[in-house]
Amino acid sequence: SKATVSVLNWSVPVPPPPHASHPPRTPMPGKKKKFELPELTLVDACALGDLSLVKKLCQDPKYGPAWRGADGTTGLHAACSNGKEDVVGFMIREYQVDVNARTHLGHTPLMCAARNGKLGLVEMLVEAGVDPTMFNDELLTAEDYAQDMGHNGILAYLQGLALKSDDPLGAAAAGDLHALKRYHAADGWMPTEDHVHAVLAFSADGDNVGAYLATFKYMVQLDAALVDAGGGHQKPTPLVRAIEVNHWALFMLLVEGKARADLSLPSVLSNSTSAQAPEQIAKLLNRDAMLTVLYHHQAEDAYAALMAQKPTLDVQEREEWVANLKEAKKEREGTAAEYEKLMQARAAAHAGSAAAS
Repeated sequence: SKATVSVLNWSVPVPPPPHASHPPRTPMPGKKKKFELPELTLVDACALGDLSLVKKLCQDPKYGPAWRGADGTTGLHAACSNGKEDVVGFMIREYQVDVNARTHLGHTPLMCAARNGKLGLVEMLVEAGVDPTMFNDELLTAEDYAQDMGHNGILAYLQGLALKSDDPLGAAAAGDLHALKRYHAADGWMPTEDHVHAVLAFSADGDNVGAYLATFKYMVQLDAALVDAGGGHQKPTPLVRAIEVNHWALFMLLVEGKARADLSLPSVLSNSTSAQAPEQIAKLLNRDAMLTVLYHHQAEDAYAALMAQKPTLDVQEREEWVANLKEAKKEREGTAAEYEKLMQARAAAHAGSAAAS
C-alpha cells in the first residue's frame, strides 16, 4: 500500500519504490522492460521534506518557487502542513516566497501550520511577516484552527499577537475602538470588509462583547454599507454570521440597524450548499427567537413600504396595521427577554458543572 503525506486537509500519495510490492518479472527476449516512477511536483517535494529535490525544482523552469497545484496549493503550504522547517526556511530565505499565499479556498501557510500543531513554523512565519488575521472563504483564521484542533500553545501565541498588533486590522481584532479612532483622525483611515470580519471573529468573546459591538457600530458609522459586508461577494454578511454563531447582541444590533435580510447567501453551518436567506438559515439552525424577530421586522418594513406607496390609508386599515405592529413589538420584546433568561440559565448551569468538576 502507498504511504501518504498530508498536504492541507488531504493526502498526497507517495509513490512506492520499484518492485516494493512485487518481484521483478523476467523481460521477454529481445524486449527491455522500462519502469518509470511518477514525476514528483514541487508541492510533493516540499511535503516530503526532500530539500535537495526542492532546490532542484525551484531552479527548474517548469516549476519555480512560486509553482502551485491545481487547487492553488504552494510548496510553502505543503511544507507547513507537514512540519518541514528546513524547507520553509529555505523557501523564505532564498526566494522570499509569499508567506500570505492563499489557496483557491483561501487557506494560508499559517493556517496549515496552526491546524497541524507546528508551533515552530508558526513562529517562523510570523517572523517572516505573515498576517495572522487573514480569513479563508469560511471566515476562519489560523487562530480558529488552533482552537478547533486543541493546540493551546499556538492559540495563546496567536492571541497575544492580535492584542499587541499596532495596525488597524489588529486593533479591529482586539476590539480597540480608541486605536481605530486615532487611525481615522490621524491618517483618514476607513474600515473595509476585512476589518468588519476581524471584529466579527472575536465579537462573541464573553469578556469583551461590549467593546466589539461598539467597534462594529463605529465602523458602520464611518461606512453604512459595511452593515452588509460580504453580501456583494456572496459571502456571509454580519447578520448571517450572527445567526450562525447564535450571537444575540450582535443580531439585535444588526436588525435594528436595518441590515438586509433579503440577501440569499451561503452558510457555513446550515449544512446546505445552496444560497439561503437569513430567515431560512435561522430556521435550519433552530434559532427560533431570531426567526421571530426577523418575521416581525419584515412586517414593519412591509408596512413602511405600503405607507410610502399609499399614504392615504383609510382609518380601519391604519388601525389594523398599528394594532398588528404593537402586538409584534410586544411579542418580540418578550421573546428577547425569554431568550436572555435562557442564556443566563445555561451559563449558570455550565459554571456549576465546571466548578463541580
